[in-house]
Amino acid sequence: MSGNPYSPSYYEPPAAELTELRPLEPPHAGLGIASFLIGLFVGIGEMAVVGWAGYIAVTKPNTMTPESPMAVILGLIMLGGMAVAFLGAGLGIGGLFQKDRKRVFAVLGLIINVMTMAAFVGLVALGLAVKQ
Repeated sequence: MSGNPYSPSYYEPPAAELTELRPLEPPHAGLGIASFLIGLFVGIGEMAVVGWAGYIAVTKPNTMTPESPMAVILGLIMLGGMAVAFLGAGLGIGGLFQKDRKRVFAVLGLIINVMTMAAFVGLVALGLAVKQ
């Protein structure tokens, strides 16, 4: 490149390199991304806790009574996961109302968190219906 580096035309690209200007796409909603990640981790964590409880119930029969410390700990972990899923659903709703943002992750996060909470409620209802 030759010419004066202090000249404004020195840094302009040749006419052949000019491209058509397109409007910028809006970024993803930060609240939606947070909701999606929370939903993903809580959903996987809750499935792991249910699987762990099932494994204990199968390998050590009659040890998973409602009064056992392990059952209490697993129940508290699941309730804590539900509190975090509730937070994730709130973030997903907040992400839906952010202006000039993509809402894909907000919708996905809201769906995953609500499905996790519904599965928990269904599991509790099933547990209450199948009294031993």
